[in-house]
Amino acid sequence: MFEKMIVQTLLGAVTTAILAAAEQPAFPLPTVKIQLEQLPIFEFCVIPLEIGSEPFAAREFWLGGRDAQGFREPPTRTRMAGSLVLDIGGKPDWCVVLGRTEVTLAQWHGIMETPLPSGVEGQLPVTRITRAEVAVFFERLNEKLKRSKAVQTISSSLGGSFNDVFIRLPFENEWEFAARGGSAVDDSTFDKPTPYQDELNRHEWFFSQASSKGKLKQVGMLGPNPLGLCDMLGNASEMVESFYQTEYSQGRLGGRIARGGDFRTEEGDIRSSKRTELPLVFPEGDAYKNGTVGFRLALGSLVIPSMEAGKKLEDVWRDYTVQRTQPSITPPSISSVSATSGKELEEINELIKSMETKLDLGESQRISAKQALSAMEVRTASILGNMERANRNFASGAVRLASKISTNYLAYCANYLLADEAITNPAIRDGSDEFNSFKANKLSNEIKMNEEESSMEDVLKMFSEIPRETIDSEFGGFLATLDQEISGIENNEKNAEVRSRIESRIEATSMAREAALDYVTDRKLDLDPWKGGLTKIARNRVEQVKNMEE
Repeated sequence: MFEKMIVQTLLGAVTTAILAAAEQPAFPLPTVKIQLEQLPIFEFCVIPLEIGSEPFAAREFWLGGRDAQGFREPPTRTRMAGSLVLDIGGKPDWCVVLGRTEVTLAQWHGIMETPLPSGVEGQLPVTRITRAEVAVFFERLNEKLKRSKAVQTISSSLGGSFNDVFIRLPFENEWEFAARGGSAVDDSTFDKPTPYQDELNRHEWFFSQASSKGKLKQVGMLGPNPLGLCDMLGNASEMVESFYQTEYSQGRLGGRIARGGDFRTEEGDIRSSKRTELPLVFPEGDAYKNGTVGFRLALGSLVIPSMEAGKKLEDVWRDYTVQRTQPSITPPSISSVSATSGKELEEINELIKSMETKLDLGESQRISAKQALSAMEVRTASILGNMERANRNFASGAVRLASKISTNYLAYCANYLLADEAITNPAIRDGSDEFNSFKANKLSNEIKMNEEESSMEDVLKMFSEIPRETIDSEFGGFLATLDQEISGIENNEKNAEVRSRIESRIEATSMAREAALDYVTDRKLDLDPWKGGLTKIARNRVEQVKNMEE
């Protein structure tokens, strides 16, 4: 009887999941359009948050990089509420609503009531504008919107009330949620640098002969992201409403923010988490404006549009404060997800197998249950396989980072030792320009070594939850790539410097491999063997240089 109840519960869960998947809206959703008299249309994409329509409902997600962007893009948990309740798949849901494209020159000059300069393409994003000018643009746009009556001006097939709507810049969390693909993508895609499955140059403009060729491009020429938004990354970087803070909503306040990179950004640097701090003024005193920075629109609405609305919020506030939860604080990590969830999935898999053997195959209903459980078994096996691949991808990135850090430390250490040798050379007079130059060089490399030492600690911690055999395998594969690279370079005087550089990286990477394997074995953060090994290699390099000079 108990087993039957479990089977029925599992079947109910499977049915619920299937029905939920069937109810998912088809993305991109129909757009919202604003048509002001004698002005270009403003078109907006709808980003549902899948939180329902309760007044204080919020979506919890991670802002920031998933790799090693440091203090500029730290993984930070945030809670975000929408601006408008719209009808999504037959159900009311809070939504974020962002401009489909960046604001164009034609739209800018239309609202500002200034002529479009002769010979200028109106569909280019507007750039070289100050924050004060942007504020004036929003003031005039909202005035025109209110005077024309939003009900008559705004068209949407998704229902909702637009009486209290206004237009503003997106906030940073709204922008990044949309850039990652929002509710239109699964969790694994959401956590990737970009939400695309095919070539990046099919969707975004970046610095390449196969993409922007170093020039700003017209909006909407490439394929949109999964939500229907065009040019979210690259082309013109985009202002957001927020001020720069290291943890997005806390910490020291800085300048303004531009998101997403621009047409000069290299392909490898294009990512949804990319953020840049902007000054308010140039050093000479002029207000900041830049030919690479534009903006897109967002729809907002009043929280308390009337006394009646305020009373309703007061009525539900008490229940909300009792039930609400604080954002979780553990940052996303492909590796940590694998470590914690993998064991649970293996246990579930074993449970399913155990239940399967106990089912009586004589009843058709139970055969159906067995088939459902078999499908779940296949699914969990697939998830475990995906997590194994995620482990390898995470390990591969950590290996390359450890190799780079180790190679940098080796180079700085060798330069430090060379400078130290020079300072102690009797031929170089104490206090001379040459002596002071070597002394400054020694100090500079010592500082750089200390910085890399801090990075060594960070990268070792990245290996903490990756299986030892995966780490060893990824290091082995990377070293094999370096060996293959050097074997393809002819060993002669012309190529000596290139070969020496690769040889140094091989030695430095081997030391990083030993350090990583020791760390995951002993769980002891001891950098001395790693640094000591690199110092020994550096001394040998210095001796080689001295022998060559002699």
